Amino acid sequence: MCLLGGAKVLNIIESRLKTEKRKEDALNFAVSIQAKIDQDMPFKRIVNEDDQGIVRLDSTEQFSMVSSPRGLGLDHIFNATAFSLNIGQVSKKVETNRGIYWQQLLEKTPFDSSQYMIQKEMIRQRLLSRKKSQVFTTWYEYLKENADIEDNRKFFNL
Repeated sequence: MCLLGGAKVLNIIESRLKTEKRKEDALNFAVSIQAKIDQDMPFKRIVNEDDQGIVRLDSTEQFSMVSSPRGLGLDHIFNATAFSLNIGQVSKKVETNRGIYWQQLLEKTPFDSSQYMIQKEMIRQRLLSRKKSQVFTTWYEYLKENADIEDNRKFFNL
């Protein structure tokens, strides 16, 4: 048994246990927040009553299906939840890698078909370029895998 390997495994286990403990604590704290939300308590009041400073309110954060609020990272479940809400509706608890969230939809920008038509060709070109790159990479990898290469460096004093 290698002590260095054992130390690495021990660090990994400790890290996972700490992460699980933090997640468990967050879920327990979320139960108290959910109770307040179920009583239709406004988000601002929930934040103001939080003595520990754990709860945060990001009421002005706008995002789209391909972006997310600052500090969250792209999370498709978070975005799908937001885009499924009606104006004024509060979501159920949304668990992400960064924390636990509740969302209330304040406004929704309607789909602008004229903006889409302006960007349609640009989107098409971007997708075509991506596909061309993918095809080229696949072809090139195939050539490399099936190449019959001879080492002739000896003829050039290398």
